[in-house]
Amino acid sequence: MSNLPIVAIIGRPNVGKSSLLNALVNRRISIVQDQPGVTRDRVTIPIEIDGHYVELMDTGGYGFEDPDQLTEQIQRQIELALNSAALVLFVVDAEVGLTGGDEELAALLRKSGQKTVIIANKADGPKKDASLADFARLGWGTPIGTSAMNGRNLDQIIEFIRKNIDLSAAPTQLPPPQMMIAIVGKRNSGKSTLVNAIAGLYEGQSERVIVSGHNNSCFFHIWKEPEPQ
Repeated sequence: MSNLPIVAIIGRPNVGKSSLLNALVNRRISIVQDQPGVTRDRVTIPIEIDGHYVELMDTGGYGFEDPDQLTEQIQRQIELALNSAALVLFVVDAEVGLTGGDEELAALLRKSGQKTVIIANKADGPKKDASLADFARLGWGTPIGTSAMNGRNLDQIIEFIRKNIDLSAAPTQLPPPQMMIAIVGKRNSGKSTLVNAIAGLYEGQSERVIVSGHNNSCFFHIWKEPEPQ
């Protein structure tokens, strides 16, 4: 089976990236909490569009200064997501407005050349849309004003994905999981290192989870064709 096209969700801390992923797949996949730094690793989930599958990828907050000294590793996870993405959903905060952090991240995205759309989250109604034009200065036009909390304009995001990814090349089915494994253990026992080793074997990526002496959580899929009988 061909690889799933990746749609990476990128933005500053606390703009609602994880809430957006959960809303788009209508499941609680990413942990949502009203504080920065909850998401550190890349979190992925497939989503079906027109009978084809793409992979949504949540990332940590760009520019977050992690108190556990993991800032560089979080930034590395964001870069890996960006480099593998077919499309980027650049999430900004409609309540806060345009910030220097948004402009810094926009410069990184322009340099990468990745196809990008701005998603102005927390735009709970049409009245908020009047303030979104300021984000057009980032270079991708007026953003889609949406609310992950109440589901506003999620259909416009799906439509943008539909128009900007070649779905004809995306797989039409996912093989059922042959095994589901939970890796548990005490701190510093090597759980994240083990996950990375498995990901390196099946995905070719050995930096799937941040390795540290602190608690991490990660949710992702490894799709592998069954061996021929």
